[in-house]
Amino acid sequence: MTQHNIHLTKLLDQALAGLRDETTAHNRLETLCEHLYRLRAELSPRQWKSIGALCRAHPIFPVLLSEPITSRGFVKPRGYAGDAKLMDLIYSVQPASGLRRESRLVHSFLKNRPSTQGARARKLKLATLLNRTLDEVESPEILSVACGHMRESQLLAPSRLNRAKRFVALDQDEQSLQEVSRSMSECSALSILPGSIRRLIAGREELGEFDLIYSLGLYDYLEQPVAARLTQVLFDSLKPGGRLVIANFLPVQDSAYMETFMEWDLIYRTPEEILEMASEVHMTEVGEKRYTEEHSGTIGFLELSKVSAMSVAA
Repeated sequence: MTQHNIHLTKLLDQALAGLRDETTAHNRLETLCEHLYRLRAELSPRQWKSIGALCRAHPIFPVLLSEPITSRGFVKPRGYAGDAKLMDLIYSVQPASGLRRESRLVHSFLKNRPSTQGARARKLKLATLLNRTLDEVESPEILSVACGHMRESQLLAPSRLNRAKRFVALDQDEQSLQEVSRSMSECSALSILPGSIRRLIAGREELGEFDLIYSLGLYDYLEQPVAARLTQVLFDSLKPGGRLVIANFLPVQDSAYMETFMEWDLIYRTPEEILEMASEVHMTEVGEKRYTEEHSGTIGFLELSKVSAMSVAA
């Protein structure tokens, strides 16, 4: 056994022991996550893969799997990690109940990680943007790409959302779209659209034009050339003066836990890489291009606005 593995096994043992004591659980898990993140940066992909296998062979793994966020991420009941029901656990829309003490301690730890705080802040940021769009644009047309359960929209009253001409929810997951239909049944502006990103990029989805297009969790799974191409397609679907907002996780410590215990791999981008996702957009059509972050500093946003009709005329 390598020195890396010996030290990691010791930390796994300590974290497992720490889950028997509420006063030590958080610190032991924090130490484990910090060490895993350092290993992720130091080791080759092959070596890092072996670290994941070691972690999942340790007696702590069944305990972690008894916690619902870790379990759903690892099991992937819809065939992919990070599905909308997992996000509901993070948002507390679907609260975890009936957990034994160890599971409850792990759940509390994960719910208060920077990445989960960032996901909740991302939802609030988009709700604020929706509200602003409804204020500034008369009868706006809005598109949510890979919408999931679209919980950000549900922070606004249906009567508020009905100021929109149409609010299109696009996703390839039929179960997610069924939940959007159920939870937003009072929103007459809602339009459900089953569709794939592949069809969208290929130009086989006739969407029309929008005042606001946004995507919250999709780009974390797209390689850079695909991300750049999709950004260009979505930008072209904006009306003059319209805005495109894309979220992507920044490199975060929590990535190591997600990859080892949940086999949940995201593409973490630097601010420069997030801005580079606009590389195929014609800059002469861009009114504003900017990068922002939510308050936890774990998620970055690319925001692009299309020049207005008045600017074009001038």
